[in-house]
Amino acid sequence: MTPDDTAAARAPAAGALAFRPQPTPSVTKALAATLPPRVTLRGARSVGAAWQTWVHYSGQQTFVGRLSRQAAAVAADIVLTWQQHCLTPKTAQKAAQRTLNLPAAGYSSDAALMAQLHRVRTVGQMRQLLEGMLLPDAEPSQPAAAAAAAAAAQLDSPQLSGESSGAQSEGSGSTHSMPMQRGRSATAGTAAAATAAAAAQCRLRHRRKQPSPARSLAPDEDMSVEQEEEPLPAKRLRLSSRRWADDWDS
Repeated sequence: MTPDDTAAARAPAAGALAFRPQPTPSVTKALAATLPPRVTLRGARSVGAAWQTWVHYSGQQTFVGRLSRQAAAVAADIVLTWQQHCLTPKTAQKAAQRTLNLPAAGYSSDAALMAQLHRVRTVGQMRQLLEGMLLPDAEPSQPAAAAAAAAAAQLDSPQLSGESSGAQSEGSGSTHSMPMQRGRSATAGTAAAATAAAAAQCRLRHRRKQPSPARSLAPDEDMSVEQEEEPLPAKRLRLSSRRWADDWDS
């Protein structure tokens, strides 16, 4: 294995292009060229009504599908130009044995095309280049799409489902605990009412036990013994009895 083959083998097997594919004069010319209908295309094949082009390099392969017959022929020419001029000498030697579908387009002399091809290192990147040039409206096969799929799969993961179930369980637990909380509130209210009633009774007893305020006496009134005036009939009876006793003694 040559040093160039070793370097190519160490190239990453996947990864997005570091640039956005742009159409070039030779590609535009090839797409507008007349392609005889009975000519067998090299590097492309039909699958039903559509065509596809395969990309092979360093033991890896991929393909670009949903192409028209003209676009498939141009895609195969771009892949062959890449293999002949942008990779290892061994790869270029093998690719030199094949011919282009539209050699009059002048791919290898198109500086804009060659500048882009020299930056392509893997079959995956070549597929991105062909899709960007020939299928501008196609869904890109880039790591961003894989990352989006991984994010969608993560949303449906069992862990997240478990978290959702846990949240639902907590919500149902809160719902079941509402009657218990209401019962506790009612019990607390009853206890508070009983405490207030007991306090009111205590205050009432305390007021009953307190002595009434002392009555103010007149200056000439005896504070020790209160003298009440004797009723008039009893006074007359007492005087009559005393007079009768005096008469009896005399």
